[in-house]
Amino acid sequence: MHIRQFVPKTIRQQIRLYQRKIADRRNGFTQRFAQPISAQPSMSYSIPLVQEIKSSYLYENKIANIKRSSEKISKVVVSSNEIFSFWETIGIPNAQNGYLKGRNIIAGKLGEDYGGGLCQVSSMLYHLALQAGMTIMERHNHSIDIYTPETRFTPLGSDATVAYGYKDLRILNPFPFALRFDLQVVGHQFHAALWSEKPVLHHKIVFEIIEIDNQLEVLAMNEAGVTVGRSCYFRG
Repeated sequence: MHIRQFVPKTIRQQIRLYQRKIADRRNGFTQRFAQPISAQPSMSYSIPLVQEIKSSYLYENKIANIKRSSEKISKVVVSSNEIFSFWETIGIPNAQNGYLKGRNIIAGKLGEDYGGGLCQVSSMLYHLALQAGMTIMERHNHSIDIYTPETRFTPLGSDATVAYGYKDLRILNPFPFALRFDLQVVGHQFHAALWSEKPVLHHKIVFEIIEIDNQLEVLAMNEAGVTVGRSCYFRG
């Protein structure tokens, strides 16, 4: 029996958070994380993206979590060479921070936990970042594909799962000017835009699915045929 089974989840999470902070300090990331600012610079150029928020278990909680995290993300300006970190931006996904319980994939299985729906937010950011040609420093796809064509809200291969303390989404701004994500819930749709001070080339991203036994490999490629992302899923 693995000793991990005897260590409470909260303790394991605190250990992992401490390890991350040490690594971030050692790699020089700590001072490069983008922060919210009150006076946002004027930005005239944008790359838009819209997704449907599919009806699901604890749907209203999911909407509330998306709105809560979107408010925090939309206040952050990512200056040149700064890093956008999903968890550094939205904080701990618990009741104290205003997040509700919703559907989550936990250890490869569907379950219920605080922050259900946040993966749609991180996936939206990842998809936008690919379209803008930003630098993906950390991203994790879901381990299994649980969706059907009717329930899928984003193309397979464009998802970014997040787990507090363990899996983050981190995106570097490689441009010599500032960027900002703007996220809003409009009815049953999730509207997002990446705003910039100067024009950013809007890349067309296609997702090529390769079937390998009981797994699916997905390559995200831009219009030049360059692979900008790679994912692997077990069939759900």
